[in-house]
Amino acid sequence: MDYEVVQLEAKKYAKFIVRGHVQKAVGEFWTKLWAMDLDRKYCCDFEEYQGGEDMEDAEIHIYISIH
Repeated sequence: MDYEVVQLEAKKYAKFIVRGHVQKAVGEFWTKLWAMDLDRKYCCDFEEYQGGEDMEDAEIHIYISIH
């Protein structure tokens, strides 16, 4: 498998960790995020999928750019 390395500028992020079925957990998180009162910057949000191939019980780190 090929990987691409991307270097992001240092910025301020709110970090959230979600667990569960990959599609369901991430979808539910984003629905909750849109209802949150965060001072979002809307410049570079990203997700980091942790360890392995268990789609049913994954750990996902979600970084939201903030001011």
